[in-house]
Amino acid sequence: MSELHDHLLPFWIRSLRKTRLDVVFGWFRSDVKYAPLEQRESNTDALALYDIQRRFRRKQYDFDRIINHSLFAIEDLTFNSILARANSHLVEIAKALREELPPELVESIKKTESTFEQLWDPISNEYFSRDFVTHRPLKQTSIAP
Repeated sequence: MSELHDHLLPFWIRSLRKTRLDVVFGWFRSDVKYAPLEQRESNTDALALYDIQRRFRRKQYDFDRIINHSLFAIEDLTFNSILARANSHLVEIAKALREELPPELVESIKKTESTFEQLWDPISNEYFSRDFVTHRPLKQTSIAP
């Protein structure tokens, strides 16, 4: 969970980390019986996952309620690259078979192409993933196209 930056952590977890009280939390972890210290996630990461679980439960695991306010929802560059390439292969396969794709699928393929171009940053001259809620680019260079 190294991509989980400090500014995304809830206040109470940042406070525990700053005061070193997250170490106390480690005394009560049950996973110490099953995995050595170097193979477990840090106390801060475990608390962050616990916080995520609480948020999801509070929203009754309803995707629409979760996604509109999620700290972790991103439009991932790698996923969208794979999707765009799979769509182009699907179009080629349909042409080879002389089959018509359903109109709603053709429309979705067009939306994918136009949405993918919104991930382009002309200043950096590269594509970036972006935050789903704010649509701000997550300016971290990727190996994806």
